[in-house]
Amino acid sequence: MMLKIVDATPRHMRELQRHMREADRAEVIGMSGDLDQAMRVTWNESMMTKAAILDGKVAAVWGVGGTALGGVGRPWMLTTPAFERLKFKAVRTAYSEVSKWLAIFPRLENHVDAAYRGACRFLEVLWFRLGEPTRLPSGMMVRMFWMERG
Repeated sequence: MMLKIVDATPRHMRELQRHMREADRAEVIGMSGDLDQAMRVTWNESMMTKAAILDGKVAAVWGVGGTALGGVGRPWMLTTPAFERLKFKAVRTAYSEVSKWLAIFPRLENHVDAAYRGACRFLEVLWFRLGEPTRLPSGMMVRMFWMERG
């Protein structure tokens, strides 16, 4: 298994979108309504974007949005089925990325699909706190997740 972590490019985002896990796709559509637009906005509003390339294929793309002056970073990650093969390497990489983000932002927060158990568990393993489920206007149930520096 050959894993590379690289700076993400628009090509990585396009490949990700074509091969995205169904749970990730459902989460994006449930929160935004439009996959294409959500992918563009996510890319355009993010900094420090990375891609996990496993055996030459995109396994995941992630980043953080927000502005340093605003004090709150909005982490995100989207995956393909290849992500499952990463196991503990994904956790180690994620710890490193979260540490970098916390050096810039005193608080990290975003929302996750409350029904996406794998994503919620991954966030808990990374020591994010998860709030109680709340309903979006679309009807989707989400949980806020957050972490603060210190």
